[in-house]
Parts: sequence; C-alpha cells; structure tokens
Amino acid sequence: MTEKFARIRTINPILKRIAFAGVISIAAAVPSHAATLSSFSFYDQSGDFNAFILGDIIDYSNDDPVQTTETTDIEGPVAVAGNITTTGDPISLTIGKKISETAGYDGSQNALVVGGNVENQNNRIYGSVWVGGDADFGSGLTIDGNVTVGGNLDYNAGGTGGEIGKVLNNSGTPAQVLTGGNATFGDGSNVFGAVSSNQNIIVNGDGMGDTTSFNANGSVIHNNFDPYIEGSVRENEGAGPFVLPASPVDFAAMDAGLKSDSFMLSQLVSNATTQQDTLGHNGVLLDTTTSTAADGELIIFDLGLNLDFLWKNGFTITSDKNAEILINVSGDTHTITDFGFFIDPILSLSNIVWNFFEATTINLGEDGGTGIGFKGNILAPLADVFFYNGLLEGNLVAKSLTGDGQINWLVDTVPTPSSFFVTFFGLMVLSWVIWSRQSAVRSRS
Repeated sequence: MTEKFARIRTINPILKRIAFAGVISIAAAVPSHAATLSSFSFYDQSGDFNAFILGDIIDYSNDDPVQTTETTDIEGPVAVAGNITTTGDPISLTIGKKISETAGYDGSQNALVVGGNVENQNNRIYGSVWVGGDADFGSGLTIDGNVTVGGNLDYNAGGTGGEIGKVLNNSGTPAQVLTGGNATFGDGSNVFGAVSSNQNIIVNGDGMGDTTSFNANGSVIHNNFDPYIEGSVRENEGAGPFVLPASPVDFAAMDAGLKSDSFMLSQLVSNATTQQDTLGHNGVLLDTTTSTAADGELIIFDLGLNLDFLWKNGFTITSDKNAEILINVSGDTHTITDFGFFIDPILSLSNIVWNFFEATTINLGEDGGTGIGFKGNILAPLADVFFYNGLLEGNLVAKSLTGDGQINWLVDTVPTPSSFFVTFFGLMVLSWVIWSRQSAVRSRS
C-alpha cells in the first residue's frame, strides 16, 4: 500500500497510442461481458486521486459566515490540470488526511499535483506537493512532505507560522523545497530540510531554524535585522539551473484518456433493468438481480432522460452480492439535491461508478440551501461541477470544481493491474472488436 501512495503510476506509451488512435470510433462494438472497471486504464489510474480535475478548482473553500473555522476537506490525493483558488476569511482547504492514516505514511506520498497555479492557506496538506506554476500558500499552512514549484513560491506571507516537511524529516529523510522562481518565506516559517531556488531565496522575519541549507542561483536575502537562520547558505554559484522533477501526472494524456474511457463506458450495453421504486422511496430502483451479467462481470444500468422521476425521490440500489456497477447517465445538465441514496450494505461504494458521459453542468447541493450525500464515484470529464453543502463518498473526475462540499476517499478502490496486463488486455479487446466486425461484414456478404 505504501508504494501505491508513494508514487503515481506513469502511463504506458502503448496505452497512449491506443487512446489517440481512434478507439472511440470502435467503442460501440465492445461487448458488455468484456468489461470490468479496471480494464478502462485511464479511469483506473485516476483512482489514485480522490479528485482528478481536468481544468480548475475555483473558489473551493467554506465561506459560511456562521462558521468560526472555515474548512473544506478532500480526504485523498488531488490532481488538478489547471489552477486552484480558494476564498473566504480565513480560507482553508485540507488535502489528504486519509493518506496519513495508511500504513507506512511518511509524508513523501503525493498529496497534491497541480499543473498551473495554486493558492491556499491555513490547515494542512498531508503529503508532498508538485506545482507547475506559482504557489501562494498564505498563512499557517502545514505541508508534511516535499514541495516542488515550477514558478515562484510565496509561503506563509501572513507571518502566522507554517511548517514544511516535518513529518518526512522525522521519518529520517530531510525534506526538499525546489523552485524554478523565487522562494519567499514569511515570519515564523520553517523547512525541515533544504531550500533550493533557480532565482532568489527571500526570508522575511524570524524562523527557518531547522532548515539545513539555502541554495540559490541568485541571492539569499534576509529581510530582518536578526534573522534566525542556522543552515548553510550558497548563492550565485553559477552552476546552472537546478533540474526540477517532472510532473508525476501526464495531464494531457489523462485528459484524452478519461474522456475516451467515459465515452467507451457509455457505449456498453445495459444488462440490468432500471425501475421506479414504487414500494420504497418512490425514486429510482436499481436491482442488480435483474442483470444478465455473469459473476465477476460488470453490471450496467442506463438512466435515460425519459425517467421523469430521476433526481427527485432518491436512489435505491439493491443486490445479493458485491459487484462492480456502472450507471450511465445521459443529459447535459443535472441538479442533484435534497434526497437520499439507499445502497445495499453488501455493495462497496468504490465499485459503483456514475458515468455522466454527456454532462456539461452538475449541481450537487445548493449554495446556502439543501445539501446532498452522494454515494459512489463520479466520472464526468466534460462537466463543470458545483458542489455545495454536501458530501461525496467516492472519487470525482470532472472538468472543473467549484463550491465547499466535502469529498471522502474510499481507499478500497479497485486495484490497478500491472501495466503489462492492462496493455495486453486492451490489445485483446481491440483484436476481438476488429475480428467481430470483420465477421459481421462477412456474414452480411
């Protein structure tokens, strides 16, 4: 388990070529009995993250004036291709607390990967951080592991204290802070390890007493008459730029792959019956015993737009066994609020996927109004998700995320097979598709 959280799997080059070589054009021919969730490799890889956002996380914090401590939690790792912004006073986005509860946690595990810029303050990120652009980490934010920032780092600008890398350092590995631009630290900041910058390192006020070294291709600037800096200082050494680690996530490949996977999943033929729950909650009843799938095969429901009771009175999912369940949901706009999900306890929520393959807007709960407790994983790579006043028990894949809802991480997600197995299985499926189409042509002729 430690290895799973300590790294993010790279994407096999053969799988990239499969995704970009026109798999979508033949996806409709993939039979339902050939499908398992883990065979859709890009969706499966996104399961390493509690939230995988293909665009931006926008204004994602709790700014309810009634609350004295504002906090929004995403319990597992987060990947964002674009930018993260948070608002409120104070603002707070806690990331990755469930990572710290896994065996072998030492702070080195990837908790936050951002392709663009990020701003956040207060509270904590449980693990390491990689940011492609600039990072403004405001006041009082604790980061347990390493920090890599491609642009400028502004840490603890409010001067209320903050720590980087203490958990990792306590495990015996000094933390590393690496920046492509300037690295600026506010009063009371501390890094339990080394700071290296391709430009300048600027220390404002007291602190940095546990930092072992400051390495700058520019200058190390102390803006205080009595700076408390005990580490070694090296500057203007002319050795050339430090090489920053590459992004742990290939966002371009994942963007294309997740959209492809969502489309392919939507083309799988339903093998179970969607009903109205007239005896229970008068909502939607998904009974897995109506499925024609064999044991171990994916159970597939199709929620069409002709269901006038959709999103009104709740969902009930009943089953006589634990199984993987795919729920394909058509339609471009969905508002889901003020009703319940009733899931048979024999089912694992991590095995339930709601595939909003056409959605461009999804409203979960209402800003200042009624909430929602959504159960299962959401795959919506085309959708702007507005999530207020609620809880999602599962992973989220979306185009963008706005709001203040809490996202809980289900750590018992479907395990990812080795890259060899995924590649072999994918090629076998494609071979079956080509053979079946050729056979159909021959039979018609």
